[in-house]
Amino acid sequence: MIFRKAEQQDLKAVYNLYASLVGSPFCVWDDQYPGWVDINEDFENGTLYVMAQENAILGAISIVVHNELDQLPFWTVANAREIARVAVSPQHQGKGIAKRMVEEITGILRCQSVRAIHLLVAEENPPAQRVYRKCGFQFLGTCFMFGHDYIGCEKIL
Repeated sequence: MIFRKAEQQDLKAVYNLYASLVGSPFCVWDDQYPGWVDINEDFENGTLYVMAQENAILGAISIVVHNELDQLPFWTVANAREIARVAVSPQHQGKGIAKRMVEEITGILRCQSVRAIHLLVAEENPPAQRVYRKCGFQFLGTCFMFGHDYIGCEKIL
């Protein structure tokens, strides 16, 4: 498996990956989100990464350029970046791919002198919560956004 920046030819596979998760247990995504707008914005900003094996995309993760979570009241560190749209194909879940992608992104952001990583995890997604805890995130508070209850998670770098 190789973790790398997404390439143009990966975008359809990333879209299909996101779509494959809609309606699955623990997933709060719908037919509208995440969609082509999100994928293209992440790709154009150079912040869409994939876990690839041969010609298959096993997972995807994005660094958000415009952090819409900054206004939440529970963060302890400024100069943070948000990560979002962490996805692993259903047939590859439970193999540590999400954890490895988060660890890789953590290394990238450390090199950029970012002080912390912020993210929201759905309260109804215990598997993702376990991944973020294993990666060293602190669970700081809850909020209701995008039609769901979320937990705000922060990892100080």
